[in-house]
Amino acid sequence: MRRFSSLSRRKSTVPPSRRVYIFFEGSNSEPDYFYALERSFPCSLIKLVPIKKSGSPDNIVKECLVKKNYLATKAASYEKNDEIWAVFDKDDFDSFEQAVETCRLKNIRVGFSNPCFELWLVLHKKNYTKESNTKEIQKECEKLYPGYLENGKTLNFDKIIKNLHEAENRASSLRQHYKKEEEKEYISPSTSLDKLTSRIRRLSDHFPHDDFPSG
Repeated sequence: MRRFSSLSRRKSTVPPSRRVYIFFEGSNSEPDYFYALERSFPCSLIKLVPIKKSGSPDNIVKECLVKKNYLATKAASYEKNDEIWAVFDKDDFDSFEQAVETCRLKNIRVGFSNPCFELWLVLHKKNYTKESNTKEIQKECEKLYPGYLENGKTLNFDKIIKNLHEAENRASSLRQHYKKEEEKEYISPSTSLDKLTSRIRRLSDHFPHDDFPSG
């Protein structure tokens, strides 16, 4: 199997056949991470839609639905085969599972993290299988990335996403483990952000398709 060593790439001059709209809460680590991801792929492929501080997962999904309907009726650049992704965390919200189900019913793809986005960052460095709350995951993140919490939860994400392939494999393995145990794939700790990033890489014309994990 062919492997790639870096996400560094030339920008494509050919418009993509579809676009990936990523709706996420516009605070903390997520924006910096996704903007770094955007820099690694054709600008026309990824459309980032930050949502102002919205709180619970169900509120994020509601905002996502409003913006999705607007895009479908008003935005000339929006096409039927474009993809909508909602990114949100479990944290302590009771509405998490309902938000996941609503997205599935409304044809919105989900990039969730349980308990929090920092799990995804940890998986860029190592496997993590211990059931943990948000504070515990953030402390683990601080160990792996010294200064993360002190610097306002920001990092050199352009460097970190060079380990994207490893993070995807680790996240996928976590969910496969839960399937074997007949558990829901979004129990703690788990994330589906690997499905989002691997989907972006599939839609990119730069890497051969047989390099991609089947998220």
